[in-house]
Amino acid sequence: MARIVLLMLGVLCALALGQQMRCFATTRYYVPHFTANWYRAAEYCFSLGMRLAIVQTPQEHAAVVEVIKRSDIYNNDSTIAWLGASELAVEGTYYWHATGARLQYANWRPGQPDNYKGNEHCLALMNIPGQGWNWHANDGPCGNAHYFVCDNADADRNVGVF
Repeated sequence: MARIVLLMLGVLCALALGQQMRCFATTRYYVPHFTANWYRAAEYCFSLGMRLAIVQTPQEHAAVVEVIKRSDIYNNDSTIAWLGASELAVEGTYYWHATGARLQYANWRPGQPDNYKGNEHCLALMNIPGQGWNWHANDGPCGNAHYFVCDNADADRNVGVF
């Protein structure tokens, strides 16, 4: 039986002629090289069988920072990337969009989240050293376009049948 194998965006797909394509993620995190608002970023990650990144520990935070630093989006002066939490459901309480679990850990910058002008509801990771942002979590306007990090909670798991 002939098989076609594709590797794209950290996703391995195999297609047996006359059958459906099955895809598997090959890495834990994937950083697309385009910007999107928080909603579109979540949709894009879901379209890959992933989710916007969930960061629940200092170790996961450090892993996401390293992935961003190794990616094409990294800039020494300013890097901002959406993560998968928001307070859209309950003002003042952040939840992970993909799981519904309440956010327990974030490397918030002192004074954050502040819901500036009542318009900041989505979680971003910010590195703007000249302004004192050193890979801190920040609440930002969900409609702003930023880079983002997709998370495959279970690398090598089946992420879809097409």
